[in-house]
Amino acid sequence: PAEATAVGAGAGGAGVAVSAMRVAVAAMPDSMIDGSLNVIDLDTRALLFMLAAGVTAVLLFGLAPALIAARTSVATVLGQNSRTTTGSRPARRFRSALAIAEVAVSVVLLIGAAVMTRSFVKLASADQGYNPAGLISLRLGLPASGYQDPALRDLATRDIAAGIAGLPGVTGVTTGGLPTETNMVAIGKPEVDTRPGEFGPQTFIPIHEVPPNYFTLLGIPIVAGRGLQGDDGADAVVVNERFAAKYFASQDAVGRRFRMQGKSWRTVVGVVGNTRANTETGIGRSELFYPVGTGADAARPVKSASAIVDYRTILIRSSRPDEVIRRLDAAVHDRDRSIVIWKVALVEHLLGDAIARPRVVFTMMAVFAGFGLILAMAGLYGVLSCLVAQRRQEIGVRLALGASAAQVRRLVLGNGLGLTGLGVGIGAAASLPLVGAMRSLLYEVNPADPSAIVGAALLLGLTALLASWWPARDAGRINPVDLLRGD
Repeated sequence: PAEATAVGAGAGGAGVAVSAMRVAVAAMPDSMIDGSLNVIDLDTRALLFMLAAGVTAVLLFGLAPALIAARTSVATVLGQNSRTTTGSRPARRFRSALAIAEVAVSVVLLIGAAVMTRSFVKLASADQGYNPAGLISLRLGLPASGYQDPALRDLATRDIAAGIAGLPGVTGVTTGGLPTETNMVAIGKPEVDTRPGEFGPQTFIPIHEVPPNYFTLLGIPIVAGRGLQGDDGADAVVVNERFAAKYFASQDAVGRRFRMQGKSWRTVVGVVGNTRANTETGIGRSELFYPVGTGADAARPVKSASAIVDYRTILIRSSRPDEVIRRLDAAVHDRDRSIVIWKVALVEHLLGDAIARPRVVFTMMAVFAGFGLILAMAGLYGVLSCLVAQRRQEIGVRLALGASAAQVRRLVLGNGLGLTGLGVGIGAAASLPLVGAMRSLLYEVNPADPSAIVGAALLLGLTALLASWWPARDAGRINPVDLLRGD
């Protein structure tokens, strides 16, 4: 009975779901789990819903065959060969419609997975704008007790950096944090010296206070002018290419001045390459680089009441990063044991964690697409196998009248590929709203990517050919003599 089938399928699905859930939770990044207020598990409500959905699906999709069977008259059954009874035109249309629907759903999932795959590959391989290989990020928390004065915080950071520079395997140390970090911002309406008195719209631009060796150690290229120097005044600033293009257009930005309304003027001494400000979305931004201790007029993030008054990041370039990481605790606490080591990590690992969310979405889409492809293949195989079984007499007659086995196989294959073509067309049209909704998840990929649609169609075509081959082979092997003898 249908209910027993649903219960059995639900029980089997529950077992698979429990195992899959454990694997998924273990693979998900901490940032997606720790911040969630809901525990990710299969509770009683989820299991009951899954069971109810299974029963509903069996009853719903079993209704049409039941109605078709109920409408078949006894006289028709007695007057015809029983093989042709189940092969009535409504039954064949219903099975074909189900196969087309399975192919269409599979196409939608495949196109979504293909678009996400291209996006994720581009995101993972995108140029960061600096060299993360062998780079260690050491994030420190400076306590409120003893470090209220920013000058004391700068001094402590420099002392710790100098101590780390002497560790074996360390090839360079700098402060200022990663380009992705935002500790200070310039907020206001910008004014440039080429258009005095003319202010742009309200904006905010991240600021980094960096020492002279910052760009060299990170490998950020200087494309115009120079980097910061130890004797630079408080008005010196290095900008990135995005800032220079936005506010100075085609003019050479080096030597130009700008300011936020009501703030002091800054003179551009150099332009550096762009870095990726957000590794999850790939969105770039304008950036400003000030000499250390010259960001007094910049806004800083509001800190809650805490024992930590400020956070500083020290970047370490090393040929033996694992060994250096083990020595950092002693190097920091030799300066002051009250300083908190907030986080130590290889920058390459931080970049990998930053794209963990797109990776999870990509993996889920790939898994769903795989299941959809299997269902489409099973549906086509079932429909064509049923077709061959129901039309054995017709096929035997064709063969007896001179049709070749190859012609019979082409007939069955054409039927399968025809159903696939209809499903691909419907699925391609239905996929456009889906990939449009995924636009915010994509990086440098057009949601209506033609290569994704073509790739999904080709994959479905190959799958349909494989699913159709076995029924076609069986049809070509029918012996008309044995069939006529049986009758």
